[in-house]
Amino acid sequence: MLTLRNPRKPDIEPVETESLADTGSVYLIIPDHIRLQLALGEEGKKEVALAQTAASEWKLSARN
Repeated sequence: MLTLRNPRKPDIEPVETESLADTGSVYLIIPDHIRLQLALGEEGKKEVALAQTAASEWKLSARN
């Protein structure tokens, strides 16, 4: 279980979710509905290649 929170907005309730980690991971990717729950803005987009699917574009939400 992984607990995610927005440290810049401590009044927002943390979100608990299950996660998977890849030893070569560079980014943490969260679903858009969790990003919205934590009031994280969209910083940009990055194309990523996943092991079992074709490359796709994901939103970056690193700084709020």
